[in-house]
Amino acid sequence: MKLPPAMKLTLRRWGAEKFAPAPGQRLVVAASGLCEPLTARFELGASWLEVTVDPLSGRVMDEGMHIPGDS
Repeated sequence: MKLPPAMKLTLRRWGAEKFAPAPGQRLVVAASGLCEPLTARFELGASWLEVTVDPLSGRVMDEGMHIPGDS
């Protein structure tokens, strides 16, 4: 997946307290859906979207979003 140049992707892997820059990191989802539990954060300016991946299915199990000025 290629992100727009102004967008930033960071990952918080299982057990980590902070998000870390994602360049060069990979997420492998097995055919069975098994994967490493993690949360990905996509940032564009002051807005962000977070998705937490279910390690048993590889699907998004939780999401959060912040858009400044959005009520």
